[in-house]
Amino acid sequence: MEKLVLLPGPVMVHEDVLLRSAKQVMNHRSEEFEEVLRECLELSRYVFQTEGEVAIITGSGTAGMEAAVYSLVEPGEEVVAVVNGKFGERFADIAERRGAEVIRVEFEWGEAADPERVEEALADSDAEVVTMVHCETSTTVLNPVEEVARVCREYDVIFVVDAISSLGGAEFRMDDWGVDVCVTGSQKVLGCPPGLALVAVNDRALERMEERESGSYYLDLPKYLRFLKEDPMQTPYTPAVNEFYALLEALRRLKKEGLENRWERCRELQRVVREGIRALGLELFVEDDEIASPTVTGVVYPDGVDDREFRGLLRDKYDVVVAGGQDHLAGKIFRIGHMGEVRVRDMVTAVTCVGLAMRELGVDVDVGAAAEAMADAIGG
Repeated sequence: MEKLVLLPGPVMVHEDVLLRSAKQVMNHRSEEFEEVLRECLELSRYVFQTEGEVAIITGSGTAGMEAAVYSLVEPGEEVVAVVNGKFGERFADIAERRGAEVIRVEFEWGEAADPERVEEALADSDAEVVTMVHCETSTTVLNPVEEVARVCREYDVIFVVDAISSLGGAEFRMDDWGVDVCVTGSQKVLGCPPGLALVAVNDRALERMEERESGSYYLDLPKYLRFLKEDPMQTPYTPAVNEFYALLEALRRLKKEGLENRWERCRELQRVVREGIRALGLELFVEDDEIASPTVTGVVYPDGVDDREFRGLLRDKYDVVVAGGQDHLAGKIFRIGHMGEVRVRDMVTAVTCVGLAMRELGVDVDVGAAAEAMADAIGG
């Protein structure tokens, strides 16, 4: 039996996307591939909500993060990094590896970033680049990108956002909000297999990149964007051609559904999961609905429940796969992804199975109450 994979990435992939990727490989320097690449870029701009340039890199989302930092920052320059989870810390680590002087604006894991703290850091530094994660997957918090972007504009600094686990599933308006660089990955809300990083860049950020020497040979963003102006349009290095086929199909599906409809679908899945978990009698890691991610939910383990035993039981007996916590949250929370090729019925199944597994492990939960709460949340 196929398992219900509810990770915060990789995610369940629609059969049409999988079948598309099974097409025979084509010449990546051909006009035929140019057509695939061109449409991927056009649809990507729709998802980013930008008129800017988009580079598609063969690599994970982290490759996109590194490409952004290494193309924008030179050694010795200051970078303000907003850190309230593992992936905010990753941005800071990448900038340090580049040789930047990193000013961390840190928050407790489970708290959203405070724009005022970012402003204070900018006022006390010479930083010209700020990094932040939109959906901090490790903590299931959604950070206030629009508000921080406003601060960055006031200080005339470049704002780089990791929207790897949010783009397409949470409201994100790159141009309207004033985000300069945004990174996402194929294996999250876009509903593709892993393997591609997408990086959107506006003119302001590109001008800065072209004034600097990239620290990376492979992840040189201006080089990717220059090759998109070749005839035929192409990538500087051999791309994962079949992943582009899959991306094209997934982006077509997203466009057909409608971006705002996709946002609302993820919000509905979030409501179903959160109300179901509450009704079971379990604790959400992020109680505040206003800052909770619409694409992944964290649940606190009751006392005495072992992470490996619980997730193993859920996987092997109930065919539901969820993620554990990361770093110091390992063994303390588990995370349910609600993005990719999943629907309401999958969330109902998942929460019900969570309840049954918890009950088997001796936790007093109310599966019936969870069912009623989820029914009320559907379409609410």
